[in-house]
Amino acid sequence: MPLPMKKGLGAHASSEVAYNIEGQGYTAFESYIGIDYYQVSQGNVPSSVTFRVLVDGEEKYNSGEMTVKDPMKKIKIDLTGASTIQLFADMGENNYNDHADWADAKFVKSLPEKPEKPKVNKITSVDKVKDVEVAYGTKLKDIPLPKEVKVELDNGTTVELPVEWSCEKYNAEVAGKYVFTGTLTVPEGIENPDGLMAETEVTVKEKPNDTTNPDNSGNNGSHSNNNSNSNSNGSSADKGENHQGAVETGDSFGMMMWISLLAILTSAGVIVVYFLRRKNRR
Repeated sequence: MPLPMKKGLGAHASSEVAYNIEGQGYTAFESYIGIDYYQVSQGNVPSSVTFRVLVDGEEKYNSGEMTVKDPMKKIKIDLTGASTIQLFADMGENNYNDHADWADAKFVKSLPEKPEKPKVNKITSVDKVKDVEVAYGTKLKDIPLPKEVKVELDNGTTVELPVEWSCEKYNAEVAGKYVFTGTLTVPEGIENPDGLMAETEVTVKEKPNDTTNPDNSGNNGSHSNNNSNSNSNGSSADKGENHQGAVETGDSFGMMMWISLLAILTSAGVIVVYFLRRKNRR
């Protein structure tokens, strides 16, 4: 039974098929050669063909004369570094029924070697980041957090990786401690299967007292005086009418003192005038 082939070359002897294969990277030429089965089915026909293969002008294969009585042959010709290949089908005594087949003819090329998959190192730990203390009101973008952190890999080496910090609860106007987490940017060749992250604590200091207003001390004094007055008034209220009477008496006494002083000064003036007149009369 014939072996059907879906592809190949068919030629009538004598024939030549040539290919330029320079730089194509082919390593071999393969084919099944023989007389076409149709001629074989016709019985004892005078078909006779010699198959030859030349590589770069040098004969690499010669089948010898083949007839309808000879089974097909499989050939494989080395083409490593070759530039040309020629396929010859030479007739025998004559070219009657010389149907030559190069069945399943093909050029073979080695598959490129798959590049070795680079070894991937796993992150095993992330170094502790030093805690940070900032002034009250420090904005998130102004917190001096590191842009890179050190991580240790499963091969024992240590590398620095970029990190992005975040803290949803951070409030610059509320003093206290805030925990920041850092997401690592992992390059090719390193993996972080456990999702390890950097971590640090940011402390916002208490809001400082306002010492920039020069009126503060004066205002404080006023408040103290007001408080004293309030206390005094309160005491007066507690003492009732008796205290009010004492205040009125004190005011009258002061007025009497001014009247007495005025009387004394007037008397002294009169005496001085008297003596001056007497002196003038003499």
